[in-house]
Amino acid sequence: MTSKISKKLIILALSLVLLIASAFCAATVFAKAEVDEDAISSKLKPVRETEYGDYVGLIIDGNKVYKNYVNGCVTAVLGEDSAIMNARDYGGVNYNATTRKLEFLKDGDDYRLKPMILSRGVEGAVRATWTKLAEKFESTVAYNPEYALAKIYEKYAKLCDAGYNCGIATDILSVWDESVIKLDFYDGDSEYGFNANERVHVTTIAYSFLKDEAYAIEGEIFNFYRESKAGSLSEPISDTFEYTENGVKGEVQAFALGYIFRPADGGDITVRAGTRWNDETQKFEILNLDYDELTRTEMDDTAINDSPYYANKGYTMNDVLDDKGNVKKEGIKTKFYNKYLSLIDSGFNPGLPDHEGIFYWDTELLKQSYVGSDGTGNAWGRTNMMLILNPEDGNIYMVQGEILNLVDKAGHGLGTAEKLGYPLSDEKTKVINGLTYTYQNFYRPKFSDYSAIYTIENKRQLTRHITGGKFEDLISDEGQLKANNPKYFYVMEPWLISLVCVAPVVLAGAAVAVYFFVFKKKRSQGKVEPQTAPAERTEE
Repeated sequence: MTSKISKKLIILALSLVLLIASAFCAATVFAKAEVDEDAISSKLKPVRETEYGDYVGLIIDGNKVYKNYVNGCVTAVLGEDSAIMNARDYGGVNYNATTRKLEFLKDGDDYRLKPMILSRGVEGAVRATWTKLAEKFESTVAYNPEYALAKIYEKYAKLCDAGYNCGIATDILSVWDESVIKLDFYDGDSEYGFNANERVHVTTIAYSFLKDEAYAIEGEIFNFYRESKAGSLSEPISDTFEYTENGVKGEVQAFALGYIFRPADGGDITVRAGTRWNDETQKFEILNLDYDELTRTEMDDTAINDSPYYANKGYTMNDVLDDKGNVKKEGIKTKFYNKYLSLIDSGFNPGLPDHEGIFYWDTELLKQSYVGSDGTGNAWGRTNMMLILNPEDGNIYMVQGEILNLVDKAGHGLGTAEKLGYPLSDEKTKVINGLTYTYQNFYRPKFSDYSAIYTIENKRQLTRHITGGKFEDLISDEGQLKANNPKYFYVMEPWLISLVCVAPVVLAGAAVAVYFFVFKKKRSQGKVEPQTAPAERTEE
C-alpha cells in the first residue's frame, strides 16, 4: 500500500515540475518575443527604403515575420536567436494577419501606385522619344505622359486582378534604348531583373504606339529582351500567347521589330528580329526596313581611307549622282541595303543591324553585324550573321552559321579581319562522297594567300580551316577531298580537344602506376633483391 502511495506522489511531483518548467519556458519565450520585436524590426528593412514609404507595423506569424510599409512589405524567416533569414522585399502588397496572405494595396476600389515624380531630365528624354516613336509608328497620339501612364495603369490593374504582383512602381515614365516608353516595377513576382542587387524581380509595362495599348514584359522573356537590347526589338505589341514554331509548342511575345519564343519543353529560347506579327494572317512576317533606318552609320567618306582595303578605290558612303539626279555610282550604304533586300527576296530573314551599323571590323573590313536573323551563327555573343564588303569586286557577301562561329574562335587564328581576309562569295555547298560540304573562300591580301573554311554535315568536329588555297583547290580530279593536306588543321569540338589532350596524360600515368605496382610485387616475392655490399671479415 505504501509503495502505491509513493509511486503516486512521485508521479504527482514530476507532473508539477513539468508544469512549472513549461510555464517558465512559455513565459520566457513570450517575454523574449516582446523584447526582440523591436530588434527584429530594426534589422528588417527594404533595400530601397525611401520608395516603400512609412513603416506601418510588424507581424510575427510562427517563424515568419512580415514588416508592412505604406507601399509594400518585407518578409523573412526567423532562425535561432531571432536571426533574420531569407529576407525578401515585395512591393505593392501588405500582409493581412486575418487572412494570413499578402494582399494588393488599394485606395478605395483602385490598386495603389505610389506617388510619382517626373523630373525635368527624364521628361526631356520622354518627350524626345515620344516624338520619334509616334512618327515611326504613325501614331496620332499627341505628347501626353499622363495618357501613357493611364494605359499602363490599366494593364497593371488587370495583372493584379489575375493575381500577378508586378511590384512597386518607380518614378513615373522612363525610356529604354530610345525605343520604349515604359514604367518599371521592382520586387514583384518576376524572377529576373536588371542586376543582382537593387533592380531585381522586375516587370516592365510599356506603352505601344503601334497598338495604343500597354503590355507587360516579365520573367524569362524580360531577361532575353534585356540582353538583346530594347532597340533591337522595340516596343511590345502583345502579351505572351500560345505559339508553335517549327513544330515546337510554346509561348511567344511579339514586339514591333521581332519576337521572343519560349518552348514549353524548356528548350532554348529564340530571339528573332526583323519580323512583325500580322493579326490578319496570324503569322510573323519579315519587315522591310527603310533605307535610312537600315544604313545608319557614323562613318563618312574620310573614314573610308582609314582602311588600306578601301582607300583610293573610289568608294563613297552615299550614291554619286549625275547632272540629272540619277545614280551614277552606288555608295556603300546602297550596296549594303541592296544586299539586305536580296536576302529578304530569297526568303531569308536578315534580322536587324546591331548598334554599330555599318562599321569597320578591326579597322580593316567594312561590315554590318546582324542580330535576330535566320543565320545560325553566334559570334562575339551577339552576332548571328555578318555582311562584309569585298573591296575588289565591290560586292557584299554574307558570313553566317558554323563558318561565322569559326571566325569568332580567336584561338584558331581567325578572330581578326586581318587574319581571315574578306569573303570572295557567299557560302556554297558541294557534295563529296555522299556528304554535303558547306564552304566559303576568303582572301588575305597582307599574306597574298587564300583561306577556306568548310563544315561537314553532322560532323562538327571536322570543321576545318585551310590556308594556302581555295576550297576548290583541295579537291582532286577524282572529285574527292585531298587527303593528308599539310596545310589544314582540325578545329575540334571542346570535348574532343579535351579528350585528345588528356588521354595521353592519363595513359602515361597509368603506365607509371602499373610499372611501380609490378616492381613492388616482384620485390615482395623476392625476385628482385636489393644489392648490398658484403660484410668485411675481421681477423681474430
